[in-house]
Amino acid sequence: MNKIIIIVTLLIGLISYSQNQTEKYNSIMNRYEYYDGYGNLIGYKKWNSIMNQYEYYDTRSNRTNKKREYVKPYDFNLINNALANKQRNFDSNVSRIQAKILRIDKMFSLFYDYIENPSVKKRENDVKKLQNAFIKGIQKINNSRLDYGRSSVTRKIIDWLEQFDDRMTSIFRKIQQDIK
Repeated sequence: MNKIIIIVTLLIGLISYSQNQTEKYNSIMNRYEYYDGYGNLIGYKKWNSIMNQYEYYDTRSNRTNKKREYVKPYDFNLINNALANKQRNFDSNVSRIQAKILRIDKMFSLFYDYIENPSVKKRENDVKKLQNAFIKGIQKINNSRLDYGRSSVTRKIIDWLEQFDDRMTSIFRKIQQDIK
């Protein structure tokens, strides 16, 4: 009977014992780490080759039982401000490009309004070639995926548009010289 009580006591002791920490080897830090049931690091041991023994370091001593504050993974106000700034840049740059395109388009329209004038008529081929190049260039810009929020992209497009503006201005000056 005494043997049965000892066996039952040992079985109950073994069944009721549960693991409350886990040991894991960290090959990067060359140490064994101990984690609690929640996955928190509670300590680690490291081999001391001078003393030929493991040294255990407890990491729980600095911890408090306070609830941890939730840290937002993203600062949505900062993201919102950045996107609003990007949108303002985009709107400003697109309006600058559109204003330049409208100016050049008005120059072409003005030219064709006076096409009956002989001085204007003799420059018609030059203007048609320029207008075709302008239309092809605008189509190419529209078909490409440019970031109009960037000032450098806008500057390149405006510089390209300035060439057409300068050419049309020089054609108008030649026409004015021919008329005088």
